[in-house]
Amino acid sequence: MLQQSSKAYPNSWILLLALLTALGPLSIDMYLPALPLMAEDFGVSTQMVANSLPAYFLGLAVGQLVYGPLSDRIGRKTPLYIGLSLYILASLLCVFAYNEWSLIAARILQALGGCVGVVIARAAIRDRLDLHSSAQAFSSMMIVATIAPIMAPMLGAWVLLFFDWHIIFAFLTLMGMIAWLCVHFFFEETLVPERRLTLSFNQGQSKT
Repeated sequence: MLQQSSKAYPNSWILLLALLTALGPLSIDMYLPALPLMAEDFGVSTQMVANSLPAYFLGLAVGQLVYGPLSDRIGRKTPLYIGLSLYILASLLCVFAYNEWSLIAARILQALGGCVGVVIARAAIRDRLDLHSSAQAFSSMMIVATIAPIMAPMLGAWVLLFFDWHIIFAFLTLMGMIAWLCVHFFFEETLVPERRLTLSFNQGQSKT
């Protein structure tokens, strides 16, 4: 039986999902104003450092293919732990990146971890709410998805007024840690065991 409710979703719950969703746009856009400074530090062209942006999208595409089926099988909370832990580690690696290649590698890992938020947020809404409440929740999430890419470069530029570019990734590390703690203390599993997929290699063989 589906565990969906026609009751309005709690504001605190949607704020948590919004935080998880915002990690992606912040990670993509916040460091863009720092690209020339990063290129100067690495001794390469700005275009070379800018290759870290498509690298992030590569990790984003791969990660979303993984977390959806994984969360359908083992639940929503465990993938959040895995993805956010990877995101925190990768953001720290970005802080200490010493050349453009180490940055690109760290950005791929950062995307692999950070994309868990948007995947699980959408899945949790479908798990918990009925169609009407889901539409309201998705509308709230769309507001975040629209505002975050606009605010992120502005926030990054503001940081650069007082600090160097490393602090941008330190800030993202802090955001990942806050998200991890919020998931640990406030996110309740939304996919009960009886609704999880139990696919196995033996099941696939039995159908052939």
